[in-house]
Amino acid sequence: MRVSISLKFSTPSFAEAIQSKLVDVGEYRESGRKVQMQKDAARALQNLIAQARRSGISIIPISGFRTLAYQASLFKKAVEKYGSEQAAARWVARPGFSEHHTGFAVDLGDEESPSCDTEPAFERTSA
Repeated sequence: MRVSISLKFSTPSFAEAIQSKLVDVGEYRESGRKVQMQKDAARALQNLIAQARRSGISIIPISGFRTLAYQASLFKKAVEKYGSEQAAARWVARPGFSEHHTGFAVDLGDEESPSCDTEPAFERTSA
């Protein structure tokens, strides 16, 4: 029996944001890759980063808006890494099912702990 993706993973699908409405919120470390978000979300993130900095914590944006095509490449890599679509979906959303497509989601990191950027160890950083 084949089950649809939305039922299989119980996650709503998300439309891709209009890229011309996105603003830069930073660059991922020194990679040259710009992190973009919707304007209201960007403003809230910048406020969060400023408040954290006043407390001595350096939060950086890692990944914001993602196109459907980029999410597809991330999911494909995760399938290769974890061995199945179901296992991959625990860590990486399927294309169309990531909040990153909306421009309202962002992954954050601790500027002092680059090795924790995409790992669960982030929870042990000061950020």
